[in-house]
Amino acid sequence: MPILYTNDLFILALGLATHLVFVIGLLLTRREPRKDHSLAISAFLGLVLVMALGDLTEVMYGIGEWTLPGPNHVVAVMTPLLLLEGPALYFYARALSSKDPLSFNRKDLWHLAPYAAMQFLTILLYAKSQPVALHGPSLHDLGTTLSTPLPPERLITMLVYLPVMTLYVAMSIRELGRHERQKLDYFSNLEGSSLRWLHWNIPLMGLSWGINLVLLGDNLLFNQLNPSPMVSVLIFAAWIYPLTFMALWQQPIYAPARRSPAAEAEMDAGVVLKVPREVLQVSEEAPAVALTEARYQRSALDGERMKRIAGKIERAMAEDKLYRNHALNLRNLSDHLKVSENYLSQVLNDYIGSNFYEYVNHWRVREACELLTNTTNRIIDIGEDVGFNARSTFNAAFRKEMGQTPSDYRTAAMRETAEKKSALLRFPATDGPG
Repeated sequence: MPILYTNDLFILALGLATHLVFVIGLLLTRREPRKDHSLAISAFLGLVLVMALGDLTEVMYGIGEWTLPGPNHVVAVMTPLLLLEGPALYFYARALSSKDPLSFNRKDLWHLAPYAAMQFLTILLYAKSQPVALHGPSLHDLGTTLSTPLPPERLITMLVYLPVMTLYVAMSIRELGRHERQKLDYFSNLEGSSLRWLHWNIPLMGLSWGINLVLLGDNLLFNQLNPSPMVSVLIFAAWIYPLTFMALWQQPIYAPARRSPAAEAEMDAGVVLKVPREVLQVSEEAPAVALTEARYQRSALDGERMKRIAGKIERAMAEDKLYRNHALNLRNLSDHLKVSENYLSQVLNDYIGSNFYEYVNHWRVREACELLTNTTNRIIDIGEDVGFNARSTFNAAFRKEMGQTPSDYRTAAMRETAEKKSALLRFPATDGPG
């Protein structure tokens, strides 16, 4: 019976590992405008898979005769890979919440520092603890089961893992919170831009890791709970399946930039380059250096320039009716006006006094009021015509702007029109004094 139970555990663990391989393959091969978020979550799932394979190897030792030395040593020294899960999760959150594709620079190498230090320490301690015999110890001799003490290098890794993972969970949640704030300055419709599923899944992952650490500590120190090995696998499945399905469903939120209108924005916004006196007095031997330095010393937008850009935004809405585009975002408006996104955000927030989402919806509601009053079109059709892509969104935006639902507004408008007609019938207008 124990062997049958262990075989069931092995089959469940193998199924989870196979699922991860399948999901990673789909993420890496699917076509999408941006791949940075898929690469980041694939790296995270790959690390989880490697650690899961280590646990799977332990099960194989428990149910069979696998005593080859190679896998023993690999499993023993790969525990520090746990310290890369946090950075991979953080980069996934950053890739989803960033307007531009994620790029790595030298500063990002610091995220590898905990892993590199712990990997070096693990290999050093493990090498010193090994006998000279070529066959090496068995996996259970290395203390990798919960029933025996962990070797010092693995115990240190587990102790370091908890604060490191807590830090990266907090950093990931901060990135998601930043996205929730900035999306109002970028999108005119918020459907498909929410990352609340990840915001809730990250604490679920942290909770599962915490439970497993408690179980590990109890087996090492107190041995009071005595959970079956199936518990850890089920806890793992409880968060890995929702995460992988949502990662496959999630598409890039921000489309990659087609071109940068920065140079045209400087002309349209009337940006003046403030050239320092030292640059003006530069010798003729270095004109290119002087020009480069001058280019990056720009003044901020003043009131007159903000007024000019605000006028261009107003005309784009009033004359071009860009708000009717369901997928309108700040980048579309930037391309249309040849004004940089940063300038547009600054004008909207500081000069007009509204974020992009509220500003566009104001124009949509404004036209919707006219259509509700002067036409008999269905309310849902009116919402779609002015740019809303869902009736619930239309109702919410209309209620916020007008203090009542579109249906109530139309009823009130019809009543007012009827009263005016009735008044004209009772008191008809005359051509002159009578």
